[in-house]
Amino acid sequence: MTDRQQVEIDIHKTQQYLKELRSYQSDLRRNLECMNIPYNQFKVNRNFQDGNAMFNSVARIALDNFDSRSKWLISKLTLNNCSDIMDRIGDIYNQLNHSMEPFNIIITDEYYDLKIKECWYEHKLLLYKSRRKEIEKAEHEIIKEQVKEEKQIEKEKAKYEKERMDLQYKYAKLKDENKKQDIQNQISYIDKLIEQDEYRLRHNRCGYVYVVSNDDMSPNQYKIGITRRTVEERMKELGSGASHSFPMNVHGYVYCEDCFQVEATIHKALADRRVNQLNPKKEWFKTTLEEIATAFREHCGITIDLQPVSSEAYEFSRKEIDL
Repeated sequence: MTDRQQVEIDIHKTQQYLKELRSYQSDLRRNLECMNIPYNQFKVNRNFQDGNAMFNSVARIALDNFDSRSKWLISKLTLNNCSDIMDRIGDIYNQLNHSMEPFNIIITDEYYDLKIKECWYEHKLLLYKSRRKEIEKAEHEIIKEQVKEEKQIEKEKAKYEKERMDLQYKYAKLKDENKKQDIQNQISYIDKLIEQDEYRLRHNRCGYVYVVSNDDMSPNQYKIGITRRTVEERMKELGSGASHSFPMNVHGYVYCEDCFQVEATIHKALADRRVNQLNPKKEWFKTTLEEIATAFREHCGITIDLQPVSSEAYEFSRKEIDL
């Protein structure tokens, strides 16, 4: 498993855990199960029911205060301030519980621990995403170097091909067999150089295989393509064309040492899902993200994390709108 695949798995697991953590917090908040409230101890309008309703109101106000302030603090997380943010959440927790002492109402330790966990795992997510950016930067540098090298190889190959044509022209005009043999030897040597350049071109194939959709298209239609630039650059190009009215939704992408082969393998595996069966150059498929991920895993041995709508999609869309 590559570093990129591992970090994508780590990001997906952390996002899933945070989703479950927040869902559990929501369940606790719904019926104030995250609060210790002394019911039937205080009467309002001479009955406990109104007293309990008042206590619930006080508890709800305190809980909303704790949630909103904690959420704001967590939104300010960086790679370097996690401990400070957790300390500030702890201060808010203590202040609110102290303010509710006259009512004997407290936010439970369990709920406080859940907020600290949420903060910690959000910090882990930032670390994983930072690592992903480092990996993407390294990947892009490799691709840039390969593209630069390819241009040089193409230039060199074109020069050899021109020399070969010149030699063939000379060969055709010569009558001296010895000179013709010498020219033939030169042509054979140049053929080897051209073959070497073609081999180098075939093995410079690093790039990204991406899975995207667009709001113009029908549901469950996905484009599976490749780019040897950044995915962001490719998305701007696709989203700004006449064929689409909306920016592209990026569901996921993966770096491959041979992106052309991986793309061809996935297209073949999903051939019966192709939207346009008459034109194999059209890369849209009527399928599901789960089926695409399975094709990557089973046919290429690649783990790709595909999300219904990724953060990248939002970022690319926002940049497109800003333009």
